[in-house]
Amino acid sequence: MRVLLIAPYPPPFDARTRAAMEEVRRLRAAGDHVEVLTPAPTAAAHHRELDSWAACASIARLVRGFDRVVVADELAALPPLRAALHAARAVEIWSAPDAPLSGTAVDAGAVAATAGTWSSDRQAVMGEIRARAAHREGPTTGARDLGARLRQVPPLALPAAASARPGAGSAKRVVRRLTAWEVDPLVAQVNALRAALIDALEALERRDER
Repeated sequence: MRVLLIAPYPPPFDARTRAAMEEVRRLRAAGDHVEVLTPAPTAAAHHRELDSWAACASIARLVRGFDRVVVADELAALPPLRAALHAARAVEIWSAPDAPLSGTAVDAGAVAATAGTWSSDRQAVMGEIRARAAHREGPTTGARDLGARLRQVPPLALPAAASARPGAGSAKRVVRRLTAWEVDPLVAQVNALRAALIDALEALERRDER
Protein backbone atom coordinates (compact mmCIF):
# COMPACT_ATOMS: atom_id res chain seq x y z
CA MET A 1 0.00 0.00 0.00
CA ARG A 2 0.99 3.62 -0.49
CA VAL A 3 0.99 5.21 2.94
CA LEU A 4 1.39 8.90 3.80
CA LEU A 5 2.52 9.65 7.36
CA ILE A 6 1.73 13.19 8.51
CA ALA A 7 3.94 13.87 11.51
CA PRO A 8 7.00 15.78 12.73
CA TYR A 9 10.16 14.32 11.19
CA PRO A 10 13.91 14.89 11.67
CA PRO A 11 15.67 17.19 11.83
CA PRO A 12 15.65 18.12 14.64
CA PHE A 13 16.07 14.79 16.40
CA ASP A 14 13.89 14.41 19.48
CA ALA A 15 11.60 11.78 20.97
CA ARG A 16 8.67 12.61 18.64
CA THR A 17 10.66 12.72 15.39
CA ARG A 18 12.60 9.56 16.25
CA ALA A 19 9.28 7.80 16.95
CA ALA A 20 8.07 8.89 13.50
CA MET A 21 11.24 7.47 11.92
CA GLU A 22 10.65 4.15 13.68
CA GLU A 23 7.04 4.12 12.44
CA VAL A 24 8.25 4.68 8.88
CA ARG A 25 10.73 1.80 9.24
CA ARG A 26 7.99 -0.44 10.64
CA LEU A 27 5.61 0.31 7.77
CA ARG A 28 8.33 -0.19 5.15
CA ALA A 29 9.34 -3.48 6.76
CA ALA A 30 5.72 -4.59 6.32
CA GLY A 31 6.04 -3.92 2.57
CA ASP A 32 4.32 -0.52 2.34
CA HIS A 33 5.58 2.39 0.26
CA VAL A 34 5.79 5.23 2.80
CA GLU A 35 6.22 8.96 2.34
CA VAL A 36 6.12 11.65 5.02
CA LEU A 37 4.40 15.04 5.10
CA THR A 38 5.62 17.52 7.72
CA PRO A 39 4.46 20.99 8.81
CA ALA A 40 7.96 22.43 8.15
CA PRO A 41 10.88 21.68 5.81
CA THR A 42 12.71 18.55 7.03
CA ALA A 43 14.25 15.42 5.53
CA ALA A 44 10.73 14.30 4.60
CA ALA A 45 9.61 14.21 0.97
CA HIS A 46 6.74 16.68 1.48
CA HIS A 47 6.02 19.67 3.66
CA ARG A 48 3.02 21.98 3.86
CA GLU A 49 1.74 24.60 6.29
CA LEU A 50 -0.79 22.26 7.88
CA ASP A 51 -2.52 25.04 9.82
CA SER A 52 -2.96 27.26 6.74
CA TRP A 53 -6.18 27.28 4.72
CA ALA A 54 -4.13 28.40 1.72
CA ALA A 55 -2.43 24.98 1.71
CA CYS A 56 -5.65 22.99 2.13
CA ALA A 57 -6.19 22.30 -1.58
CA SER A 58 -2.56 21.27 -2.05
CA ILE A 59 -2.77 18.84 0.88
CA ALA A 60 -6.00 17.38 -0.48
CA ARG A 61 -4.37 16.73 -3.87
CA LEU A 62 -1.44 15.05 -2.14
CA VAL A 63 -3.47 12.70 0.07
CA ARG A 64 -5.54 11.50 -2.91
CA GLY A 65 -2.45 9.71 -4.22
CA PHE A 66 -2.21 7.37 -1.21
CA ASP A 67 -4.17 4.32 -0.12
CA ARG A 68 -3.91 5.25 3.54
CA VAL A 69 -3.06 8.42 5.48
CA VAL A 70 -1.65 8.15 9.01
CA VAL A 71 -1.80 11.38 11.03
CA ALA A 72 0.03 12.18 14.27
CA ASP A 73 -2.48 12.88 17.02
CA GLU A 74 -1.12 16.37 17.79
CA LEU A 75 -1.72 17.45 14.17
CA ALA A 76 -5.09 15.81 13.54
CA ALA A 77 -7.05 18.62 15.21
CA LEU A 78 -5.80 21.36 12.85
CA PRO A 79 -8.92 22.58 10.98
CA PRO A 80 -7.28 23.06 7.53
CA LEU A 81 -5.66 19.62 7.68
CA ARG A 82 -8.88 18.02 8.92
CA ALA A 83 -10.75 19.53 5.96
CA ALA A 84 -8.13 18.32 3.47
CA LEU A 85 -8.27 14.78 4.86
CA HIS A 86 -11.83 14.41 3.55
CA ALA A 87 -10.16 13.72 0.18
CA ALA A 88 -8.23 10.74 1.60
CA ARG A 89 -9.32 7.14 1.02
CA ALA A 90 -8.60 6.07 4.61
CA VAL A 91 -7.33 8.00 7.61
CA GLU A 92 -5.77 6.70 10.83
CA ILE A 93 -4.65 8.58 13.92
CA TRP A 94 -1.15 7.68 15.12
CA SER A 95 0.16 8.23 18.64
CA ALA A 96 3.87 7.98 19.33
CA PRO A 97 4.73 5.52 22.11
CA ASP A 98 5.50 7.21 25.39
CA ALA A 99 9.10 6.98 26.59
CA PRO A 100 9.46 5.91 30.25
CA LEU A 101 10.06 8.81 32.61
CA SER A 102 13.28 8.99 34.59
CA GLY A 103 12.91 7.87 38.18
CA THR A 104 10.22 5.26 37.44
CA ALA A 105 10.39 1.67 38.61
CA VAL A 106 11.52 0.60 35.14
CA ASP A 107 14.45 2.99 35.16
CA ALA A 108 15.39 2.06 38.71
CA GLY A 109 15.47 -1.62 37.78
CA ALA A 110 17.64 -0.91 34.76
CA VAL A 111 20.03 1.14 36.88
CA ALA A 112 20.21 -1.62 39.48
CA ALA A 113 20.91 -4.24 36.80
CA THR A 114 23.65 -2.08 35.31
CA ALA A 115 25.21 -1.38 38.69
CA GLY A 116 25.43 -5.12 39.33
CA THR A 117 27.84 -5.54 36.43
CA TRP A 118 30.46 -3.24 37.97
CA SER A 119 33.13 -4.28 40.40
CA SER A 120 33.42 -2.64 43.82
CA ASP A 121 37.19 -2.32 43.31
CA ARG A 122 38.12 1.21 42.14
CA GLN A 123 41.04 0.11 39.96
CA ALA A 124 38.90 -2.53 38.26
CA VAL A 125 36.18 0.04 37.59
CA MET A 126 38.66 2.53 36.09
CA GLY A 127 40.13 -0.21 33.91
CA GLU A 128 36.66 -1.11 32.64
CA ILE A 129 35.91 2.54 31.85
CA ARG A 130 39.17 2.92 29.90
CA ALA A 131 38.52 -0.31 27.99
CA ARG A 132 35.02 0.79 27.00
CA ALA A 133 36.24 4.26 26.03
CA ALA A 134 38.94 2.74 23.81
CA HIS A 135 36.35 0.55 22.14
CA ARG A 136 33.97 3.48 21.55
CA GLU A 137 36.76 5.58 20.04
CA GLY A 138 37.32 2.89 17.42
CA PRO A 139 34.71 2.21 14.73
CA THR A 140 32.01 4.51 16.11
CA THR A 141 34.00 7.72 15.99
CA GLY A 142 33.85 8.09 12.21
CA ALA A 143 30.14 7.26 12.00
CA ARG A 144 29.28 9.68 14.79
CA ASP A 145 31.34 12.46 13.22
CA LEU A 146 29.66 11.94 9.86
CA GLY A 147 26.22 11.68 11.41
CA ALA A 148 26.69 14.85 13.46
CA ARG A 149 27.92 16.77 10.42
CA LEU A 150 25.04 15.59 8.24
CA ARG A 151 22.42 16.51 10.85
CA GLN A 152 23.81 20.03 10.94
CA VAL A 153 23.09 20.46 7.22
CA PRO A 154 19.53 21.79 6.86
CA PRO A 155 17.24 20.12 4.35
CA LEU A 156 16.90 21.74 0.95
CA ALA A 157 14.03 24.22 0.81
CA LEU A 158 13.07 26.75 -1.82
CA PRO A 159 13.25 30.41 -0.76
CA ALA A 160 10.03 32.28 -0.17
CA ALA A 161 8.67 34.04 -3.25
CA ALA A 162 8.78 37.49 -1.68
CA SER A 163 10.33 40.84 -2.50
CA ALA A 164 10.33 44.36 -1.09
CA ARG A 165 9.96 45.78 -4.62
CA PRO A 166 6.38 46.51 -5.68
CA GLY A 167 5.04 43.77 -7.95
CA ALA A 168 8.20 41.67 -7.77
CA GLY A 169 6.73 39.32 -5.17
CA SER A 170 3.73 38.56 -7.37
CA ALA A 171 5.99 37.88 -10.35
CA LYS A 172 8.12 35.51 -8.29
CA ARG A 173 5.04 33.61 -7.12
CA VAL A 174 3.87 33.19 -10.71
CA VAL A 175 7.28 31.89 -11.77
CA ARG A 176 7.30 29.57 -8.76
CA ARG A 177 3.96 28.04 -9.77
CA LEU A 178 5.05 27.63 -13.41
CA THR A 179 8.30 25.87 -12.49
CA ALA A 180 7.01 23.82 -9.54
CA TRP A 181 6.53 20.69 -11.68
CA GLU A 182 10.24 20.73 -12.52
CA VAL A 183 11.82 22.01 -9.30
CA ASP A 184 9.76 20.32 -6.54
CA PRO A 185 10.71 16.74 -7.54
CA LEU A 186 14.40 17.68 -7.42
CA VAL A 187 14.03 19.16 -3.93
CA ALA A 188 12.14 16.06 -2.77
CA GLN A 189 14.80 13.76 -4.22
CA VAL A 190 17.65 15.62 -2.50
CA ASN A 191 15.82 15.55 0.85
CA ALA A 192 15.00 11.86 0.40
CA LEU A 193 18.70 11.14 -0.20
CA ARG A 194 19.59 13.12 2.93
CA ALA A 195 17.04 11.15 4.98
CA ALA A 196 18.41 7.85 3.66
CA LEU A 197 21.95 8.85 4.64
CA ILE A 198 20.79 9.82 8.14
CA ASP A 199 18.97 6.48 8.51
CA ALA A 200 22.06 4.57 7.37
CA LEU A 201 24.37 6.43 9.76
CA GLU A 202 22.00 5.94 12.68
CA ALA A 203 21.80 2.23 11.93
CA LEU A 204 25.60 2.08 11.87
CA GLU A 205 25.79 3.92 15.19
CA ARG A 206 23.31 1.56 16.83
CA ARG A 207 25.17 -1.49 15.47
CA ASP A 208 28.53 -0.25 16.77
CA GLU A 209 27.09 0.55 20.19
CA ARG A 210 25.94 -3.02 20.72
